[in-house]
Amino acid sequence: MQSHFQAISHYLPTEARHWLGLAVLALLYFLAGVIGLTVQTAYNGITPIWPASGIAFAALFLFGVRLWPAIILAMLGLALFAGIPFYVALAAGIGSVLEAVVPVLILRQKQFNGNLNRLNNVLLFVAFAVFLGPVFSATAGVSAFTIHQSLEPDATLWLWAFWWLGNSIGVLMVGSAILIWKAAPVGKTPNKTIGKKALLVLTVIASFTSMAINTYPLSTLILFFMFPLIVFAATHYSMRWVSILYLSALLTFILAGALLFPDKFNVVEIDGIYLNLAFLVVFTFLGLFASAAHSEQLDNRILEYQATTDSLTGMNNRRAFLEQLNTTVHNLRRSDDRHSLLYIDLDGLKAVNDSAGHATGDLVLQASTRIIRRIIRHQDIAGRLGGDEFAILLRNCDSDDAMSIAEKIRRVVSEHSTTAKNKQYSVTTSIGIIDIDPSHHDIPGLLEAADEACYVSKRAGGNQITLADAG
Repeated sequence: MQSHFQAISHYLPTEARHWLGLAVLALLYFLAGVIGLTVQTAYNGITPIWPASGIAFAALFLFGVRLWPAIILAMLGLALFAGIPFYVALAAGIGSVLEAVVPVLILRQKQFNGNLNRLNNVLLFVAFAVFLGPVFSATAGVSAFTIHQSLEPDATLWLWAFWWLGNSIGVLMVGSAILIWKAAPVGKTPNKTIGKKALLVLTVIASFTSMAINTYPLSTLILFFMFPLIVFAATHYSMRWVSILYLSALLTFILAGALLFPDKFNVVEIDGIYLNLAFLVVFTFLGLFASAAHSEQLDNRILEYQATTDSLTGMNNRRAFLEQLNTTVHNLRRSDDRHSLLYIDLDGLKAVNDSAGHATGDLVLQASTRIIRRIIRHQDIAGRLGGDEFAILLRNCDSDDAMSIAEKIRRVVSEHSTTAKNKQYSVTTSIGIIDIDPSHHDIPGLLEAADEACYVSKRAGGNQITLADAG
């Protein structure tokens, strides 16, 4: 929405862009209001679903609160359309302006950036835009309606609840969808179109069935089947697709109510249909929260990966490897397990770097580490300690088996060559091995002993394996 508007108005003067924004918002608000009025209650002009409030909030948040007069203009137009008295529409318009402006100002102050893929942002949006904002429009509008129709206190209470719920649903479902589609997409598995279509069809079927069945609470219980659908979408697809699901449910409610079951909304008190609408709200909440939580979880995994993984080789970095080595050695005190530690140095990598450059050296290093990772077992832990030095923790592996694994690494690496700049480059390995038993408690000493064994191999000309003295 934002990018299209900016593209259209890019070459217009500032004042012209402002008037264009007012006109577009007024038109969109009016059209959304007409849609909402198709399912109005027995009170003329009052509807339990008011999509226009979501458009108003999103527009003022994205383009600035200066567009607030458009809401007043649209409300006056809706008054003419629905036969509502002018002063009632004016009061409702003022309340609707406050409904959008107050949450926008509060959220701006709280550094809310409109990105709903964070739990904290979802909570801020729900608290101020969904819950607080509609209080202003419901209070102002109902006050005017009460004076106009001389309503009793209990009728005023029902009317206020209708108004607040309708506007809350509009902000929650339409407003959040606009913010989501304005933000950069966060995809998970964007190509699984069959699964997406199945979720969409099942959501529409459940929503329509709940409207078609007249028996309560059976019609509401059907909506329970929608909850796994939205959670699955939140954990497998992008947040945009989550918004498509709950907007489809909302559209199904509106179309079914307007075309097939208008009497369900033509009430003066809150009844069964409002329980279904409440479940629609929960359905949307669940989708937003689950999607935001999943996005944060993915981000945390990425941060954890970056913090523990060597970016060049994909192995554990020094800190992560030493932590796992320390844990393994500590656990030996309570078990009879025996492990082995390999200390590996790549012979000749410095010569490759000096003659062909570090980019070529990195290619050779990566090829060597791929060989190492392919040879070691799934339970083993590999780490890059720095430069061309690596360590491999061979779990539940005695010195004889460790020697076999080390020999395979030595042989395969020495036989491999990497092509770069139309030349072949190869390296060999110097390997030190130390057997780890419950007597080892000094991690630095353990590494030093393995490193010394590796150095013995290197002093002997490289491409060799040395078993360290475990004592």
